Amino acid sequence: MIVTRAATEADLQQLAVFEAEIAAISFGADAVTDPAQHVKKLRRALERGEDIMLVLADGELVLGWLWASLNTNMFTGEAYANFRSFYLAQTLRGASWADTLFAAALAEIKVEEDVKRVVGKVHVNNLPMRLLYKQWGFVPQHLTMELTLAGNEAEDDC
Repeated sequence: MIVTRAATEADLQQLAVFEAEIAAISFGADAVTDPAQHVKKLRRALERGEDIMLVLADGELVLGWLWASLNTNMFTGEAYANFRSFYLAQTLRGASWADTLFAAALAEIKVEEDVKRVVGKVHVNNLPMRLLYKQWGFVPQHLTMELTLAGNEAEDDC
């Protein structure tokens, strides 16, 4: 039986594999794909206990993951939540499990009375995640433009 629950230390190895896959999708050649690096980052966040770190699990098997951090805008003082990571095992994609995980995270975020806004970044080519955000009412706010320079010859063309 699949349940939604808080992530634990025992989940970190599997979550690090998910994070490496997410990084490869989001950052391409610049991705950090070494799970050991992700374990360190996840362990620190779990130990701080400030973030919302949820998994979909069937017994010991972790099949989905959502990580949201609670932040404060340094200029306005506004509290907001940031969806940092989202992952579903291939076997759960296309079903309602994404909604289950999103709903669980939003329920925890809504407990934070000061949080009035939730943000999430997504790679432009990650159409399934963009669609999921749209289905939940997220609207685009920013677009990052990038130019890759190939050595000094590209700089001369600028």
